[in-house]
Amino acid sequence: MSGVVLSDAVAAVRAAVDAAAGAEVDLLGRADLVDALDELETVWCQLPALRNRLLARLQVETTATQMGAKSWNQVLSVRWRISTAEAGRRLGEAALLGPRQSITGQTLPPVLAATAAAQARGVINTEHVTVIAKAVASCPGSSTPAPARSSKPIWCAWPPGPVPRMSAMLRSWRCSCWIRTAPNPTTPNAPAAAASARVASVAMR
Repeated sequence: MSGVVLSDAVAAVRAAVDAAAGAEVDLLGRADLVDALDELETVWCQLPALRNRLLARLQVETTATQMGAKSWNQVLSVRWRISTAEAGRRLGEAALLGPRQSITGQTLPPVLAATAAAQARGVINTEHVTVIAKAVASCPGSSTPAPARSSKPIWCAWPPGPVPRMSAMLRSWRCSCWIRTAPNPTTPNAPAAAASARVASVAMR
C-alpha cells in the first residue's frame, strides 16, 4: 500500500460496503449471485491479514497500559465488544501472521510467512489458519522457530478446501518443518544448500 493513506483506503472500503449493501439483488440470477458471494468470500478472507498487520504495529507503537487496560486481551475485548476468547484468538493470529520487529527495530517476516501470504491473497480463511497453526505447533521443536538466521520455515498453505478434509490431510502427512540453510556442523565445508534437512512427523491427535 505504498503511497496510499490508510485512513482514505479504509474510508473507501466502508463506502464500497455501503454501496454493495444497497445494491439490488432480487433480480440477479444464480451465476451473478454465486460470483458476488465468491468475491465477497475472498475479501472476508483477506481482511484479517490487514488486521494482523495493524495489531502487530499497534503493539510496537504503544502498550496495553497506555491504552487504559491491563492487557491487550482486555483492550480488544472492551473496544470491540468481543469475548476475551475471541480477543485472544485475534492476538494469537496476529502474533503468528503479522510482521515482527527485532530488538534492534528491524522488521522481520511473520512466523508463518507462507500462511500469512496465503491469507493476504484471500485463499484461506480463519478456520484454515487455525488448523495450520495447530499442525505447526505439533511439530517437535516448533516452540522455538528460531534461529531465523539458520533455518527457514517451509510450512505452506494447502489448496483451500473444507477444513475437515484439511485436518485429515494433516493427520496423515509427514512434513518438513524446517530446512537448514546454514552449513551442516558435521560437514563444515559443505555448501549451505547441501545442509541436511530436519524432518519431523506431524501427527495430529
